[in-house]
Amino acid sequence: MDCKSYSLEDRIGEIMIAFYEASYAVRLQRLEAEEKRRKEEEERRKAEEICVRYNTEIDYTEGLINAAEDYDTACKLRAYIAAVKAAGQKSEEWIKWANAKADWLDPTIHAEDPYFGVRKHSKSSENKMPKRKGYW
Repeated sequence: MDCKSYSLEDRIGEIMIAFYEASYAVRLQRLEAEEKRRKEEEERRKAEEICVRYNTEIDYTEGLINAAEDYDTACKLRAYIAAVKAAGQKSEEWIKWANAKADWLDPTIHAEDPYFGVRKHSKSSENKMPKRKGYW
């Protein structure tokens, strides 16, 4: 508004500079807020990625341990089968059947059983052993 010491038209340049400075300050605040949000989102995404990689590594490690347990069990079975064969306690048919089960358990052979299918060596012991079925 005009006053005795100046007229509004004389101050248009100052008003424009004030508008520019105010818009520049708002723009800087908006850019800082966007940068802060971007950094927070990036940190959240990195944390989520690390969590996914960590959980994947746990799954791989558990799978490795479970496969090693299967291998150990297959080796024990083969040792037992050799002892039984040497003692002549079981028939040749039983020895063949037992060797097939040892091959099914062995992750290095990865044989398919006609009844149980392919063994999922990476799963835990309680999740990979076949369950009994009822016929009714």
